[in-house]
Amino acid sequence: MPNFPASMPAPEYLPISFSGSEGGLQVSKMDTGPSKRRRRTTAAPQVFSLTFAPVTEAALAEFEDFFRDDLAGGVLSFTMAHPIYETERTWRFKDEETYSGDPIGEDAYQLQMVLDLMP
Repeated sequence: MPNFPASMPAPEYLPISFSGSEGGLQVSKMDTGPSKRRRRTTAAPQVFSLTFAPVTEAALAEFEDFFRDDLAGGVLSFTMAHPIYETERTWRFKDEETYSGDPIGEDAYQLQMVLDLMP
């Protein structure tokens, strides 16, 4: 499994956002009374939104090669340190949302990513 590029900075701590696991709940409407709720699975990914900055041009080029070649355009999973607990975990890019970037200075970019933390 590919590793996230070491040349990338750690994600910025304050803009980290995450939500509970998605897709793990089945809700069935009843003819009368409240709906029934049950677990669909216990292995649902948790969604994280991460911002990496400052990213140099060289690190950006390495990241884009990693995304295109090692992850087959975002299809494959990869390992990266958890942004809070700093333990190695398995991640993948969220569905159609891959990454976006903006220049923030000379030879400096900011990358935003929406990732699934795999169970």
